[in-house]
Amino acid sequence: MKTYEDFELAFIKKYRSDDFKDDTIEKIDIEIKNRELTQYDINDLIIKKLFENVDANETKIRCPICKSLKVSRQEKGVKSVHHRELLTSHYFKGKSLDYIFYKCNVCGQDINVSEENSKVVTKTNITTSNQQ
Repeated sequence: MKTYEDFELAFIKKYRSDDFKDDTIEKIDIEIKNRELTQYDINDLIIKKLFENVDANETKIRCPICKSLKVSRQEKGVKSVHHRELLTSHYFKGKSLDYIFYKCNVCGQDINVSEENSKVVTKTNITTSNQQ
């Protein structure tokens, strides 16, 4: 827990408590107590981060919600109901579909880093009947 900044602990405590086992939540609570963070501090940290502007020229991937740099690359075959429908359509039958995005390890937000990552990407070339 020592690697987390105060605002990161605040987001985890407020929004992700249900995602962790009781012993992990207990460790988070102990760390918050050791840092002498009150409920007011937790709420204040969250509000400040929600309204904080991030430098547009920053090259690191940062969560747009909590502003944490603790993000991990994720790859899934199906991202949403819409994509599940695509998988079952004859257009994509037999194709390997991947969806690449980042996930915030603090608040759990899915992060689309670029327009390319927000779309379904196929590993094979797909042609339609209009393309010859």
